[in-house]
Amino acid sequence: MEVVYVRFGMIPENGKSYNSLDEFYEEGVSVYEALHRDGQFQLLLPMIDETSIATLGNCYNTAQCLSGQIYHYSRLNLVEGEYIGNGSDGEPLLKNCKIIRPIFEKEINEWRNTNG
Repeated sequence: MEVVYVRFGMIPENGKSYNSLDEFYEEGVSVYEALHRDGQFQLLLPMIDETSIATLGNCYNTAQCLSGQIYHYSRLNLVEGEYIGNGSDGEPLLKNCKIIRPIFEKEINEWRNTNG
């Protein structure tokens, strides 16, 4: 088992993810951490610390955002890069982010078929 980085969709050309809610560019590319075991990926949600408040609303928003990303992006990519800190939503940010390989669309389609 290893911890890897994954990203929904392509890497922005400028190397910075855009936070559309607050209208600014992050310092790097937003990604998720995931556990990779036996060919399967398990997404890890951003950690909660003393600056974050875990509420049912926050959990709902994270779940809604994640399901939207899974549904709207045609592929999930396994990526690598230099970890430079966390973004405004607590997600890992990478500098010099590169796609290692796509995680097959078939896997995403199986999720869509199972989850509507």
